[in-house]
Amino acid sequence: MKKVSQQPLVSLGPHHQWSGDGHIWAIQDQWSGKWLGMWVNCESEMTEVYNFTSALSVHNITIKYGWLCVWVQWGDNVKVFWEASKEIYNDMDLCQYDLVQWLWLKLIQQELDKLKHCLNTHTVHYDHNKHLPLGVLPNVAMLLHKDYNAKNCLQSVDHGIVKNLMEEIGGEDLIHFVDSKYSANG
Repeated sequence: MKKVSQQPLVSLGPHHQWSGDGHIWAIQDQWSGKWLGMWVNCESEMTEVYNFTSALSVHNITIKYGWLCVWVQWGDNVKVFWEASKEIYNDMDLCQYDLVQWLWLKLIQQELDKLKHCLNTHTVHYDHNKHLPLGVLPNVAMLLHKDYNAKNCLQSVDHGIVKNLMEEIGGEDLIHFVDSKYSANG
C-alpha cells in the first residue's frame, strides 16, 4: 500500500475548503475547524446511525480527525440506547415504526446540535504542522478571520434556484425520515 505523505494543512480562510462525511453527516471548515453542521443521514439504516467511524480515508483528513473528536465526546452511547430500545416497539407495526423514526431521530439531532456547539466552543490545541488558527475557539476564528489575514471564501447562492432544484428531485421529504404530513402531526 502506498503511503500518503503528510503535508501541513493550508487554507485561504473560512469556507475555502469544507470536509464532509459520515452516516451522521457533517461538514467541517478546514481553516477554522468549525463544525458547520451535523445531521442524521436519511439514507443510512437506523441501526447504522452510530457507525460514523467505519470508512476511513487518508485524503479527507479534516473530517476524519473530527470524527475522532466526536467519538471521544459521544462514544457508543447512541448504539447502546438504540439497542436497548429495540425491545420496546414492534417494527412490523407501521404506526410504531413511523413514530420511532420521527422521535428517535429528533432526539439524535438534538444531541448532535449540543455536540456541535460544544466542539465549536473549545480552544483548538497547538499543532506546529498546521498553518491555520490555533489556540482559539473555532467560532471566534470564523468571526475574526481578518485578524488572521484570512479571506472569507463563502460564495453567495440564489436560494430560489436551490429551492427549485430540491422540488424537482422530490422536495423536503427527501431529507426527512417520515413524510412531511406525519412530521407536521408529530
